Amino acid sequence: MIGQLLALADWHRRAGRPIDAEELCRRALALAGSDDTAMAAVLRALGMALEDQSRHGEAAACHRALLVLAPGDADGWCDLGMALRRMGRADAAVAAYRRALALEADFVEAWFNLGNALTGLGRSDAAIPAYRRALRERGDDPRIWCNLGNALHERGLIAEAAAAAATALTLRPDHAPALINLGNALTEQGRFEDAVRLFRRAAILQPSDAAAPTGAGMALRQQGRVEEATESFRQAHRLSGDAGLEVKMALALPI
Repeated sequence: MIGQLLALADWHRRAGRPIDAEELCRRALALAGSDDTAMAAVLRALGMALEDQSRHGEAAACHRALLVLAPGDADGWCDLGMALRRMGRADAAVAAYRRALALEADFVEAWFNLGNALTGLGRSDAAIPAYRRALRERGDDPRIWCNLGNALHERGLIAEAAAAAATALTLRPDHAPALINLGNALTEQGRFEDAVRLFRRAAILQPSDAAAPTGAGMALRQQGRVEEATESFRQAHRLSGDAGLEVKMALALPI
């Protein structure tokens, strides 16, 4: 019965109905009783359903309860790390990912998420080897190449950042974040027209993201195309309300 409830919960969650999934998980929770294996499975599923509702604190509590029952569960530590990072507790997330990796050294998602958490903490120097370790196991994942490019860019390694973004686009030509990353790198290299083309492609793929028009505005301004640059900055500001200091300066908005 518990297995059937969890299977149905998973189906609802994948269909975008996390509230229905949560209800089924809670029914399964009432049936699990003292069966630690069943309880761990239910807690994992419930945590995922709560994450899908952005209820990260409750999800973290589920992951912690699972880890009391199964402290050697690498997936549980990784899931806890993701919940903690979404709660703004990046340092605690890093510790959780490291626990996962101590249990499973080839855990790609844990390496990837560790890199993301370290980047968020401004520790791109430590994030780069984490992303490279993930790529040893899964070199065809454009997400990892894209985020590696971000970290390399932050370290000022522009040529390497461009190469990483280009690899991501070889794997997935419609990967908007990689288009933006490559555009940023090309802008740094003075290849403004190529950068503008990439930003405009990204804007078509991801029209609600201010990063693409912001990047286009920066590249256009470098070319002296002031009217086009200003319109790009205006578009970025409409999308975000605050697309950064450069946009505010370009629009002469209050800083």
